Amino acid sequence: PKVILTINVTSPDLFRVVFRYVNRGVDSVYGKVSLIEEKKFNACANCSEQIKQIVFPPSKEPSFVTVPHGSFGEPFVLNPNTWSVVIEAEDVLLDYLVLLPSAYYEAPILQVKVTEACTYSPSPEQSNQK
Repeated sequence: PKVILTINVTSPDLFRVVFRYVNRGVDSVYGKVSLIEEKKFNACANCSEQIKQIVFPPSKEPSFVTVPHGSFGEPFVLNPNTWSVVIEAEDVLLDYLVLLPSAYYEAPILQVKVTEACTYSPSPEQSNQK
């Protein structure tokens, strides 16, 4: 079975896709997600269709899976346009998906530059313990 969604991307970015799902089977289910740019506004000749594999591990309770998995694989490159999201997987209950822009998974604003090495000075009580 296929699930087809239409989305509208308003600014160019790199995206990961997060799925909330349940796989009540005993084995992992393999599927794929395709993002297909609508042809009439095709702004990028090389990125009109992007396909990634999905692995849905067994889960009795709702779980999450990210595509591409963890930090492996390239994220989806989406330019402003209308896109179709095509999800193909057997025997998996899909609840929803989230398109996660790079600012959320790279979190550049949360990174602190370290300019001094860490130091450790034991307290007097710790110095006397051996």
